Amino acid sequence: MDFFSSRELALGFWLFIGLIFCTYSESIRPHLKQLLNCFLNIQILTPIIGMGAYVAILSYFLIELDIWNFNQYKNVTLWFICVGIYSLFQVADFNKGVKYFKETAIDLFKITTIFEFIVTFYSFNFWFEIIFIPLTTLIMLMAVLSENNKEHKIVSDVPSKLIEIIGSCIIIYISYLLISEPSDFFSEGTAYDFLVPIILTLGIFPYLYMVMLYAEYERFILRLKFTLKNDDLVRHAKFKALYCFNVHLTHLKRWDRYIVIHDIKSNDEIDASIKRIKFLINRDKKNIPVSFDKGWSHYEARRYLKQYGLMTDSYDHMYYEKWSASSEALKLGEGLFCNKITYYIDGNEDSVKCLTLVLDVENTDLFQASLDSFREIGNYLFEKAICEDKELNIMTEEAEGKEDELYQTQITELEGRQVMIQKRKYVNLDTFELRLSYSVDRESFKYADTI
Repeated sequence: MDFFSSRELALGFWLFIGLIFCTYSESIRPHLKQLLNCFLNIQILTPIIGMGAYVAILSYFLIELDIWNFNQYKNVTLWFICVGIYSLFQVADFNKGVKYFKETAIDLFKITTIFEFIVTFYSFNFWFEIIFIPLTTLIMLMAVLSENNKEHKIVSDVPSKLIEIIGSCIIIYISYLLISEPSDFFSEGTAYDFLVPIILTLGIFPYLYMVMLYAEYERFILRLKFTLKNDDLVRHAKFKALYCFNVHLTHLKRWDRYIVIHDIKSNDEIDASIKRIKFLINRDKKNIPVSFDKGWSHYEARRYLKQYGLMTDSYDHMYYEKWSASSEALKLGEGLFCNKITYYIDGNEDSVKCLTLVLDVENTDLFQASLDSFREIGNYLFEKAICEDKELNIMTEEAEGKEDELYQTQITELEGRQVMIQKRKYVNLDTFELRLSYSVDRESFKYADTI
């Protein structure tokens, strides 16, 4: 068995051609040098070297467990370059929330799947691979660029369909080979080639979390120095953060926001602020009843739209007497310019006074489908928060105001709550926002200043 497959050799050939082109191109060469200088920066190089040591330890355990053969030295090296280093640049998304962590984890396994295809699955003739690799790469780039560019959105389905056709043909052909030549696939070497990259991808998550932890604390300390402007306070705050919050980054970020809002001037105030955050963390676990005239329980309000992936983050003090929380945006499509729905809750410390659903329309061609989703979620929120026996008829065209005005608003009263539907146009753009708010009174609307 050859050490490198025909696919790996073809891929290496095109990478070598690309490197030669970049090296001799006058327009690309300066940027290549800048990229190399950035890559060799100690802050980037250190976690990469650390990951190399971590992967070496994982490999040692695989050898001890006898999940190994000689060919794995090559596979682990290729996996480290293709998947391991890539994963380090995705660490920033890990700390955005559970949703982003899941998406990033799925992306890593997609990259691992592509790697598995290159390394494990059947390789075609070398000259076929020489043509096949650049062709499929070009189609994939066309798919990505058309998906993220409004002007090319209309043709985005063409490269996507081509990828599906190519993938289907490969699967059919490999299935045929599995049946006709099973001994070439079902061997000890193939099993190792298949298992080792998956084990490594699963195994690096603890290391990635430690890198994320270090990066977040580094950012936190830099913000502390800017916010507190006192070395003794900064040292005390760093010690307290490590001692009280350690690996709980969500709590650390919540305390960080608290420090920014409040003017802290002593160690006692730092200690008091940590007690306050711990109190709020424990309070968030309890469903404290709120009377109808006061509004809604923040515990319930945060979870009203959980089934749609619109659960808000922690309900926190923002400024003056205002408390607020928001969800991650729910994407209604693919690409950068898709329509999105976001859920907000606003009020005071004791209760939520206003529930707001916002539809951000970036792609007007898909507005009707997005509006249907907006209506469905808006009705569900109405049933959960106001009245289970009635359905809200969301008629956006009834929003009052002239077409050329920035805001068009309609306000009605239903079941003892104020209901506002508002359309906000973006200046000099065809895009706009639709806002649906339920509030205890007009003064409590999230966008009361636009009425």
